[in-house]
Amino acid sequence: MSYQTVLHELYALSARGISLGLARMQAASERIGSPHLELPAIQVAGTNGKGTACALLEAAFRAAGKKTALFTSPHLHRFAERMRIDGRELPDDEVAEALETVLSATSRATAPPLTFFEVTTLAALWLFARHRVDVAVLEVGLGGRLDATSVVVPRASVITSIGRDHTDLLGDTPALIAAEKAGIARPGVPLYCGLLDVDAMASVENVARRAGAPLLRMGEDFCGDGPLAFPLPGIHQRRNGALARRVFLDTAEGFGAPSDGDIFDRAAATVHMPARFELIDGQPPWLLDGAHNIEAVEALIETLREKGWPVHALIFGALRNKPAGAMIERLRPLAQRVIVATPPVPRGFDGAAFAAQWQASYAGSVAEALRMAAAGPGAGGNPATGVNLIAGSFFLAAEARRILLQIPSDPPMAL
Repeated sequence: MSYQTVLHELYALSARGISLGLARMQAASERIGSPHLELPAIQVAGTNGKGTACALLEAAFRAAGKKTALFTSPHLHRFAERMRIDGRELPDDEVAEALETVLSATSRATAPPLTFFEVTTLAALWLFARHRVDVAVLEVGLGGRLDATSVVVPRASVITSIGRDHTDLLGDTPALIAAEKAGIARPGVPLYCGLLDVDAMASVENVARRAGAPLLRMGEDFCGDGPLAFPLPGIHQRRNGALARRVFLDTAEGFGAPSDGDIFDRAAATVHMPARFELIDGQPPWLLDGAHNIEAVEALIETLREKGWPVHALIFGALRNKPAGAMIERLRPLAQRVIVATPPVPRGFDGAAFAAQWQASYAGSVAEALRMAAAGPGAGGNPATGVNLIAGSFFLAAEARRILLQIPSDPPMAL
């Protein structure tokens, strides 16, 4: 099948939604040669920051001369972004072959009925094993204990942060959410943890102790504010960097790489995270941030204050299961104008109703929202004099980025 044909078949699985559990993944992996047993991996969970930590770790191991794999989700523009070898997307025909291999093996009546994310994860594992990578950095999709990536037994596990997100699936308290994310803990496998509140940390400590996983905590067992030179602003990103640096230094030799802080620092300086406080030229400049929960919004606000950038217009949109009201309540005081647009995915909220509720302007599309923001008052192209901010959803930011930079894109997928 062609890349587009197999994507169409894969996207049809979205109707199955999210279904947590490992039995299906284990059975399906065995059908295609058990690639989950072959990977030297690092698994990264967390409410926010896991994408950054994954990118930093992959870049560091690649700079150390290792053949690397990186699995992340969701994609911003092209599905192939989700699975990279040595920092590059794989050719479309190779991605299509991996997906077709998994779909063919799991389409029979006796096969486990995999979800979109499970097929995607298994295709990535198949590709990484086929390429015989030295280290695979895997971003957890949702939770940890029952996430599809947990079919792999990693050599190191990481939890970046705990926040109130996906409460319908993970629990409605930090302690319950932390317990689910800490489910990536494995006997004898070190578990690294970023700064957490008291209840969340106690939950992680309990899970790690029961699993027999050595726990290393930022602020207790290693420092969380070491000097780092990488172009990602905000204290939250500096903490993500400090966490990734500690994981690299401790685990590098086990992957056959030198434990060298200079290697990490040089690699980190090259990392760019699209739609994470990303500035795009404009009059005024556009600032794209995928903040989609309360903790991420608060980090965005703190970083704006750190940079001293005022906001002319805020373009806001969210998915239906996100705390849109709480997010806009925090963001609205920053902006002179608020424009609401619905993210272009099936799970996008009702932008028109939300705009009416919050007495904001409504745009029928992201393109229209961009035109409305651009038509408003703005001062020059210097972010210090103001930016147009796009926030609330990665899918909103991705669509805005596609339009602003004219990037060819596959359909988005909110899974």
